[in-house]
Amino acid sequence: MGLGEKDDYLPVEASTFLRDKINKYLNPGVTFRGDKTGFPASQPNRIAAFAKTYKGVNSVQIEMKPTVRIPFRRSDASMFAKPLSEGGGPYSAPTQNVLGMMQALVDLVEYSK
Repeated sequence: MGLGEKDDYLPVEASTFLRDKINKYLNPGVTFRGDKTGFPASQPNRIAAFAKTYKGVNSVQIEMKPTVRIPFRRSDASMFAKPLSEGGGPYSAPTQNVLGMMQALVDLVEYSK
């Protein structure tokens, strides 16, 4: 999750809520990246960084790996044509991963209302 260089794109409660939901539906520690949770997404050309420049606007950048976003790789997908050794070919993420990620995002939207 991209929450800004100072982890200030979302209120602390909201970022904790989202992190907890992703960990709950996927597995503990899945949002941990290196020595911290998430990544900065602070480059000025990122929509999350741009949105933060407006007072009162919260944002988060979520980059999902194929294991949580590809229920079924179509044959016309660019990765389908690549060799299996490069992660290409047919692919289907585990159903529980895709549903878990989507549920975490739904929960965040409901929480944010």
